[in-house]
Amino acid sequence: MILLITRFRQFAIELYSLYLATRDPRAPLAAKITALIVAFYVVLPFDFLPDVIPLAGLVDEFIIIPLGMTAVSRLLPANVRAENHAKAVQSTEAVPRIMFWVKIVAAGVVLIWLVSLAAFIWLLIALF
Repeated sequence: MILLITRFRQFAIELYSLYLATRDPRAPLAAKITALIVAFYVVLPFDFLPDVIPLAGLVDEFIIIPLGMTAVSRLLPANVRAENHAKAVQSTEAVPRIMFWVKIVAAGVVLIWLVSLAAFIWLLIALF
């Protein structure tokens, strides 16, 4: 369990450092667009593998999110990446801030799913 918490903390710090790096004016536009695409993929209810398929629906998130983070990281200049990673590590607020945004994004995902479900049900009722 401790290993899992440590891994989550490292992931949160890496995510926060990429967030900081993509907001840096020295970050290339390609890195910013790639980060935006990955963020949209996480938030939107449309997946390569539907989430209703048990376990298989989550596999694409477990693959695409780390690959997207790696792509963004590689598109960033080394100095921008290193400076922002150091800021994220030094920041004692990194994990609580990330958790705040994780909760906001999760609420957004739930809202999008509920709206999609309501539209689907409305469509079914309208057709039958």
